[in-house]
Amino acid sequence: MFKRTAIASVVAGLALSMSAFSGDFDYVLEDMAAVKKQIEAKISIVPDKKTQMTIAQQLDFEVELQSLMEMQAQTVGLEAEAYRLAELKLYMDYQNKKFKKVLKKVVNDVPASSYAWSAFPELAGSVAIHLPKVINQKAMPYIDGLRSNSSADVVAHVEGVDLLYMIFNGQLPKAEATYDRLSKTYPDMAVLEQAKQQLEHLRTKPHVGKEAMDFSVANLQDESETFSLDSFKGKYVLLDFWATWCGPCVKELPNVLTVYNQYHDQGLEILSLSGDQSPEDVLEFLDGGEAEMPWNHAFLGAGGKPQMAKDYQVRGFPTMFLIDPEGKIVAMGDSLRGHKLNETISKLMN
Repeated sequence: MFKRTAIASVVAGLALSMSAFSGDFDYVLEDMAAVKKQIEAKISIVPDKKTQMTIAQQLDFEVELQSLMEMQAQTVGLEAEAYRLAELKLYMDYQNKKFKKVLKKVVNDVPASSYAWSAFPELAGSVAIHLPKVINQKAMPYIDGLRSNSSADVVAHVEGVDLLYMIFNGQLPKAEATYDRLSKTYPDMAVLEQAKQQLEHLRTKPHVGKEAMDFSVANLQDESETFSLDSFKGKYVLLDFWATWCGPCVKELPNVLTVYNQYHDQGLEILSLSGDQSPEDVLEFLDGGEAEMPWNHAFLGAGGKPQMAKDYQVRGFPTMFLIDPEGKIVAMGDSLRGHKLNETISKLMN
Protein backbone atom coordinates (compact mmCIF):
# COMPACT_ATOMS: atom_id res chain seq x y z
CA MET A 1 0.00 0.00 0.00
CA PHE A 2 1.14 3.54 -0.73
CA LYS A 3 1.42 4.59 2.90
CA ARG A 4 1.38 8.17 3.97
CA THR A 5 4.48 7.51 6.06
CA ALA A 6 6.38 7.11 2.79
CA ILE A 7 5.50 10.64 1.67
CA ALA A 8 6.08 11.92 5.17
CA SER A 9 9.58 10.47 5.29
CA VAL A 10 10.74 11.79 1.93
CA VAL A 11 9.34 15.27 2.48
CA ALA A 12 10.59 15.40 6.05
CA GLY A 13 13.98 14.23 4.82
CA LEU A 14 13.96 16.98 2.23
CA ALA A 15 13.21 19.59 4.86
CA LEU A 16 15.91 18.20 7.15
CA SER A 17 18.54 18.24 4.44
CA MET A 18 17.69 21.83 3.56
CA SER A 19 18.06 22.93 7.19
CA ALA A 20 21.79 22.91 6.61
CA PHE A 21 21.44 25.94 4.36
CA SER A 22 21.36 29.54 5.53
CA GLY A 23 18.31 31.28 6.96
CA ASP A 24 17.52 32.53 3.46
CA PHE A 25 15.86 29.16 2.88
CA ASP A 26 13.42 29.41 5.78
CA TYR A 27 10.53 30.08 3.44
CA VAL A 28 11.37 26.89 1.56
CA LEU A 29 11.23 24.88 4.78
CA GLU A 30 7.80 26.34 5.47
CA ASP A 31 6.68 25.41 1.96
CA MET A 32 7.87 21.84 2.37
CA ALA A 33 6.19 21.51 5.78
CA ALA A 34 2.92 22.47 4.11
CA VAL A 35 3.56 20.01 1.32
CA LYS A 36 4.19 17.25 3.86
CA LYS A 37 0.91 17.85 5.68
CA GLN A 38 -1.28 18.25 2.61
CA ILE A 39 0.21 15.41 0.58
CA GLU A 40 -0.13 13.04 3.53
CA ALA A 41 -3.80 13.90 3.82
CA LYS A 42 -4.47 13.47 0.12
CA ILE A 43 -2.52 10.28 -0.64
CA SER A 44 -3.17 8.24 2.47
CA ILE A 45 -6.53 6.94 1.27
CA VAL A 46 -5.24 5.45 -2.02
CA PRO A 47 -5.98 1.68 -2.09
CA ASP A 48 -3.36 -1.04 -2.36
CA LYS A 49 -2.24 -1.28 -5.99
CA LYS A 50 -1.72 -5.04 -5.66
CA THR A 51 -5.45 -5.60 -5.19
CA GLN A 52 -8.17 -5.01 -7.75
CA MET A 53 -9.70 -1.60 -7.16
CA THR A 54 -13.47 -1.51 -6.95
CA ILE A 55 -15.48 1.13 -8.80
CA ALA A 56 -15.99 2.97 -5.52
CA GLN A 57 -12.26 2.94 -4.81
CA GLN A 58 -11.49 4.19 -8.31
CA LEU A 59 -13.95 7.05 -7.86
CA ASP A 60 -12.37 7.92 -4.52
CA PHE A 61 -8.97 7.88 -6.18
CA GLU A 62 -10.10 10.27 -8.91
CA VAL A 63 -11.81 12.63 -6.44
CA GLU A 64 -8.81 12.77 -4.13
CA LEU A 65 -6.44 13.23 -7.04
CA GLN A 66 -8.52 16.12 -8.32
CA SER A 67 -8.37 17.70 -4.88
CA LEU A 68 -4.62 17.38 -4.93
CA MET A 69 -4.45 19.04 -8.35
CA GLU A 70 -6.70 21.89 -7.26
CA MET A 71 -4.54 22.60 -4.24
CA GLN A 72 -1.45 22.43 -6.40
CA ALA A 73 -2.91 25.12 -8.63
CA GLN A 74 -3.19 27.43 -5.62
CA THR A 75 0.46 27.19 -4.71
CA VAL A 76 3.67 28.64 -6.15
CA GLY A 77 7.36 27.90 -6.14
CA LEU A 78 8.86 24.79 -4.64
CA GLU A 79 5.59 23.78 -2.98
CA ALA A 80 3.78 23.72 -6.33
CA GLU A 81 6.61 21.73 -7.88
CA ALA A 82 6.47 19.16 -5.09
CA TYR A 83 2.71 18.81 -5.61
CA ARG A 84 3.22 18.15 -9.30
CA LEU A 85 5.84 15.48 -8.63
CA ALA A 86 3.62 13.84 -6.01
CA GLU A 87 0.81 13.76 -8.55
CA LEU A 88 3.04 12.09 -11.16
CA LYS A 89 4.26 9.52 -8.63
CA LEU A 90 0.67 8.65 -7.78
CA TYR A 91 -0.17 8.04 -11.42
CA MET A 92 2.96 6.02 -12.14
CA ASP A 93 2.70 3.88 -9.01
CA TYR A 94 -0.75 2.79 -10.13
CA GLN A 95 0.27 2.51 -13.78
CA ASN A 96 -2.55 4.83 -14.76
CA LYS A 97 -2.40 5.42 -18.52
CA LYS A 98 -3.02 9.13 -17.97
CA PHE A 99 0.44 9.47 -16.45
CA LYS A 100 1.79 10.64 -19.83
CA LYS A 101 -0.33 13.77 -19.63
CA VAL A 102 0.91 14.46 -16.09
CA LEU A 103 4.48 13.80 -17.22
CA LYS A 104 4.19 16.56 -19.79
CA LYS A 105 2.94 18.88 -17.05
CA VAL A 106 5.98 18.02 -14.96
CA VAL A 107 8.29 18.99 -17.81
CA ASN A 108 6.47 22.31 -18.16
CA ASP A 109 6.05 23.09 -14.46
CA VAL A 110 9.03 21.56 -12.65
CA PRO A 111 12.55 22.53 -13.74
CA ALA A 112 14.94 19.61 -13.95
CA SER A 113 17.18 21.55 -11.56
CA SER A 114 14.43 21.91 -8.91
CA TYR A 115 15.34 20.83 -5.39
CA ALA A 116 11.88 19.27 -5.12
CA TRP A 117 13.25 16.34 -7.14
CA SER A 118 15.40 15.34 -4.16
CA ALA A 119 12.21 14.15 -2.41
CA PHE A 120 11.48 11.80 -5.33
CA PRO A 121 14.84 10.49 -6.65
CA GLU A 122 13.42 7.18 -7.88
CA LEU A 123 10.77 9.10 -9.80
CA ALA A 124 13.58 10.84 -11.69
CA GLY A 125 14.73 7.44 -12.92
CA SER A 126 11.21 6.54 -14.06
CA VAL A 127 10.96 9.85 -15.91
CA ALA A 128 14.24 9.11 -17.69
CA ILE A 129 12.73 5.83 -18.94
CA HIS A 130 9.31 7.09 -20.03
CA LEU A 131 9.90 10.66 -21.16
CA PRO A 132 11.58 9.80 -24.52
CA LYS A 133 8.52 7.72 -25.42
CA VAL A 134 6.20 10.63 -24.60
CA ILE A 135 7.94 13.60 -26.22
CA ASN A 136 10.67 11.89 -28.29
CA GLN A 137 13.94 13.78 -28.80
CA LYS A 138 12.61 16.84 -26.97
CA ALA A 139 13.04 14.78 -23.82
CA MET A 140 16.82 14.76 -23.93
CA PRO A 141 17.47 18.33 -22.67
CA TYR A 142 15.21 17.68 -19.67
CA ILE A 143 16.89 14.37 -18.85
CA ASP A 144 20.28 16.07 -19.21
CA GLY A 145 19.01 18.60 -16.68
CA LEU A 146 18.16 15.83 -14.22
CA ARG A 147 21.71 14.51 -14.64
CA SER A 148 22.89 17.94 -13.45
CA ASN A 149 20.48 18.21 -10.51
CA SER A 150 22.11 19.29 -7.23
CA SER A 151 20.84 16.12 -5.54
CA ALA A 152 23.30 13.23 -5.88
CA ASP A 153 20.41 10.79 -5.33
CA VAL A 154 18.51 12.17 -8.32
CA VAL A 155 21.59 12.00 -10.53
CA ALA A 156 22.31 8.44 -9.42
CA HIS A 157 18.83 7.18 -10.31
CA VAL A 158 19.05 8.72 -13.77
CA GLU A 159 22.48 7.13 -14.19
CA GLY A 160 20.88 3.82 -13.23
CA VAL A 161 18.65 4.15 -16.29
CA ASP A 162 21.66 5.18 -18.39
CA LEU A 163 23.29 1.94 -17.23
CA LEU A 164 20.46 -0.13 -18.70
CA TYR A 165 20.82 1.68 -22.03
CA MET A 166 24.59 1.03 -22.01
CA ILE A 167 23.92 -2.67 -21.58
CA PHE A 168 21.25 -2.65 -24.30
CA ASN A 169 23.71 -0.97 -26.68
CA GLY A 170 26.46 -3.48 -25.89
CA GLN A 171 28.78 -0.98 -24.17
CA LEU A 172 30.22 -3.53 -21.77
CA PRO A 173 33.33 -1.71 -20.40
CA LYS A 174 31.41 1.51 -19.78
CA ALA A 175 28.46 -0.38 -18.27
CA GLU A 176 30.69 -2.35 -15.91
CA ALA A 177 32.41 0.82 -14.68
CA THR A 178 29.05 2.54 -14.09
CA TYR A 179 27.64 -0.52 -12.30
CA ASP A 180 30.66 -0.77 -10.00
CA ARG A 181 30.45 2.92 -9.08
CA LEU A 182 26.70 2.93 -8.39
CA SER A 183 26.70 -0.35 -6.48
CA LYS A 184 29.28 1.00 -4.02
CA THR A 185 27.27 4.13 -3.20
CA TYR A 186 23.70 2.90 -3.77
CA PRO A 187 23.78 -0.88 -3.19
CA ASP A 188 20.01 -1.03 -2.66
CA MET A 189 19.06 0.75 -5.89
CA ALA A 190 16.38 -1.44 -7.47
CA VAL A 191 17.72 -1.16 -11.02
CA LEU A 192 21.10 -2.64 -10.07
CA GLU A 193 19.79 -6.20 -9.65
CA GLN A 194 18.33 -6.07 -13.14
CA ALA A 195 21.55 -4.54 -14.46
CA LYS A 196 23.65 -7.27 -12.80
CA GLN A 197 21.72 -10.03 -14.54
CA GLN A 198 21.86 -8.24 -17.88
CA LEU A 199 25.60 -7.64 -17.54
CA GLU A 200 26.20 -11.34 -16.97
CA HIS A 201 24.24 -12.09 -20.13
CA LEU A 202 25.98 -9.33 -22.11
CA ARG A 203 29.40 -10.82 -21.42
CA THR A 204 28.40 -13.83 -23.55
CA LYS A 205 26.90 -11.69 -26.35
CA PRO A 206 28.42 -9.48 -29.04
CA HIS A 207 29.32 -6.17 -27.43
CA VAL A 208 31.32 -3.03 -28.07
CA GLY A 209 35.03 -3.82 -27.73
CA LYS A 210 34.63 -7.51 -28.56
CA GLU A 211 36.30 -9.10 -31.58
CA ALA A 212 33.74 -9.46 -34.36
CA MET A 213 32.82 -13.04 -35.21
CA ASP A 214 34.00 -14.26 -38.60
CA PHE A 215 31.44 -15.24 -41.21
CA SER A 216 31.10 -16.53 -44.73
CA VAL A 217 28.13 -15.51 -46.88
CA ALA A 218 27.66 -15.48 -50.65
CA ASN A 219 27.30 -12.23 -52.55
CA LEU A 220 23.60 -12.08 -53.42
CA GLN A 221 24.32 -10.43 -56.77
CA ASP A 222 27.36 -12.56 -57.67
CA GLU A 223 27.36 -16.06 -56.18
CA SER A 224 30.96 -16.59 -57.27
CA GLU A 225 32.03 -14.12 -54.56
CA THR A 226 31.94 -14.79 -50.82
CA PHE A 227 32.03 -12.16 -48.12
CA SER A 228 33.92 -12.76 -44.88
CA LEU A 229 35.38 -10.56 -42.15
CA ASP A 230 38.67 -10.54 -44.05
CA SER A 231 36.87 -9.12 -47.08
CA PHE A 232 36.63 -5.82 -45.21
CA LYS A 233 39.98 -5.87 -43.41
CA GLY A 234 41.41 -2.38 -43.01
CA LYS A 235 37.99 -0.76 -43.45
CA TYR A 236 34.97 0.05 -41.37
CA VAL A 237 32.05 -2.22 -42.22
CA LEU A 238 28.41 -1.78 -41.20
CA LEU A 239 26.59 -5.10 -40.89
CA ASP A 240 22.87 -4.50 -41.46
CA PHE A 241 20.56 -7.41 -40.65
CA TRP A 242 17.26 -6.57 -42.31
CA ALA A 243 14.34 -7.80 -44.47
CA THR A 244 12.25 -6.24 -47.22
CA TRP A 245 9.04 -6.92 -45.26
CA CYS A 246 10.39 -5.10 -42.19
CA GLY A 247 8.89 -1.60 -42.05
CA PRO A 248 11.45 -0.15 -39.59
CA CYS A 249 14.25 -1.59 -41.78
CA VAL A 250 12.99 0.13 -44.91
CA LYS A 251 12.48 3.34 -42.94
CA GLU A 252 16.17 3.28 -41.95
CA LEU A 253 17.42 2.92 -45.55
CA PRO A 254 17.65 6.69 -46.28
CA ASN A 255 19.88 7.06 -43.20
CA VAL A 256 22.06 4.16 -44.35
CA LEU A 257 22.31 5.64 -47.85
CA THR A 258 23.37 9.00 -46.42
CA VAL A 259 26.31 7.54 -44.48
CA TYR A 260 27.29 5.35 -47.42
CA ASN A 261 27.46 8.32 -49.77
CA GLN A 262 29.31 10.41 -47.20
CA TYR A 263 31.85 7.90 -45.93
CA HIS A 264 32.29 5.19 -48.58
CA ASP A 265 35.25 6.96 -50.16
CA GLN A 266 36.79 7.27 -46.69
CA GLY A 267 36.71 3.51 -46.14
CA LEU A 268 33.18 2.61 -45.06
CA GLU A 269 31.64 -0.55 -46.47
CA ILE A 270 28.10 -1.80 -45.87
CA LEU A 271 26.92 -5.39 -45.97
CA SER A 272 23.16 -5.83 -45.86
CA LEU A 273 22.16 -9.33 -44.74
CA SER A 274 18.61 -10.23 -45.66
CA GLY A 275 16.34 -12.48 -43.62
CA ASP A 276 13.68 -12.71 -46.34
CA GLN A 277 12.02 -15.97 -47.36
CA SER A 278 13.93 -16.15 -50.64
CA PRO A 279 16.76 -14.32 -52.42
CA GLU A 280 14.31 -13.47 -55.17
CA ASP A 281 12.34 -11.30 -52.71
CA VAL A 282 15.44 -9.20 -52.11
CA LEU A 283 16.47 -9.00 -55.76
CA GLU A 284 12.95 -7.93 -56.73
CA PHE A 285 13.09 -5.19 -54.07
CA LEU A 286 16.48 -3.97 -55.29
CA ASP A 287 15.54 -4.10 -58.98
CA GLY A 288 12.19 -2.44 -58.35
CA GLY A 289 13.85 0.77 -57.27
CA GLU A 290 11.89 0.99 -54.02
CA ALA A 291 15.09 2.14 -52.32
CA GLU A 292 18.60 3.00 -53.43
CA MET A 293 21.02 0.44 -51.93
CA PRO A 294 24.32 0.60 -53.89
CA TRP A 295 26.32 -1.51 -51.43
CA ASN A 296 27.02 -5.20 -50.76
CA HIS A 297 24.20 -7.68 -50.22
CA ALA A 298 23.90 -11.23 -48.93
CA PHE A 299 21.04 -13.60 -48.16
CA LEU A 300 20.95 -15.20 -44.71
CA GLY A 301 18.37 -17.84 -45.50
CA ALA A 302 14.65 -18.17 -44.80
CA GLY A 303 13.87 -16.63 -41.44
CA GLY A 304 17.44 -15.42 -40.94
CA LYS A 305 18.47 -18.47 -38.85
CA PRO A 306 21.89 -19.54 -40.24
CA GLN A 307 25.13 -19.54 -38.30
CA MET A 308 25.93 -15.86 -38.84
CA ALA A 309 22.63 -14.73 -37.33
CA LYS A 310 23.21 -17.09 -34.41
CA ASP A 311 26.78 -15.88 -33.86
CA TYR A 312 25.65 -12.27 -33.74
CA GLN A 313 22.59 -13.24 -31.67
CA VAL A 314 20.19 -11.42 -33.95
CA ARG A 315 16.76 -11.37 -32.32
CA GLY A 316 14.96 -9.07 -34.73
CA PHE A 317 15.30 -6.64 -37.60
CA PRO A 318 16.83 -4.18 -38.08
CA THR A 319 19.99 -5.04 -36.17
CA MET A 320 23.26 -3.30 -36.97
CA PHE A 321 26.90 -3.69 -35.96
CA LEU A 322 29.76 -1.39 -36.88
CA ILE A 323 33.15 -3.11 -37.09
CA ASP A 324 36.41 -1.15 -37.19
CA PRO A 325 39.44 -1.80 -39.46
CA GLU A 326 40.99 -4.05 -36.77
CA GLY A 327 37.91 -6.27 -36.65
CA LYS A 328 36.41 -5.08 -33.37
CA ILE A 329 32.78 -4.14 -32.75
CA VAL A 330 32.79 -0.39 -32.07
CA ALA A 331 29.06 0.39 -32.15
CA MET A 332 25.72 -1.43 -32.11
CA GLY A 333 22.11 -1.02 -30.99
CA ASP A 334 20.45 2.40 -30.72
CA SER A 335 23.68 4.23 -31.56
CA LEU A 336 23.22 3.05 -35.15
CA ARG A 337 19.56 3.98 -35.57
CA GLY A 338 18.02 7.13 -37.01
CA HIS A 339 20.07 10.32 -36.83
CA LYS A 340 22.47 8.63 -34.40
CA LEU A 341 23.86 6.47 -37.22
CA ASN A 342 25.53 9.47 -38.88
CA GLU A 343 26.63 10.92 -35.54
CA THR A 344 28.27 7.65 -34.46
CA ILE A 345 30.10 7.04 -37.74
CA SER A 346 31.20 10.68 -37.92
CA LYS A 347 32.79 10.48 -34.44
CA LEU A 348 34.65 7.30 -35.32
CA MET A 349 35.81 8.14 -38.84
CA ASN A 350 36.58 11.85 -38.61
